[in-house]
Amino acid sequence: MQVEHVDFVSFLTQDLARAKRFYTEVIGLEVETEGEHDLELRAGQVTLDIFDPSSIGQPFAPSPAGLALRVPDVDATRAELEATALAERNKAASLAMRAHELRTALEPT
Repeated sequence: MQVEHVDFVSFLTQDLARAKRFYTEVIGLEVETEGEHDLELRAGQVTLDIFDPSSIGQPFAPSPAGLALRVPDVDATRAELEATALAERNKAASLAMRAHELRTALEPT
């Protein structure tokens, strides 16, 4: 047998829409194909398959395996990802605060 290259790597998810946002908007990968229960993304020379196992009656289990993506500047990429994560946390906290304020405003006094 002669292996030419790795064709694809699969990762499981319980939230395909969230995974798509992360891999396309945060990481910047391009969608190759998209189905109701899976998503294939181009990651250099490898396809990254994101799959919801519940669609075939299988349980979800987090993978202990990792994925290493090569970037031109690790420090700059780390700073960019940390800034994105901080912005997302701030947005979530702001939404939670607004929801609390709305509930408080609607409560009978």
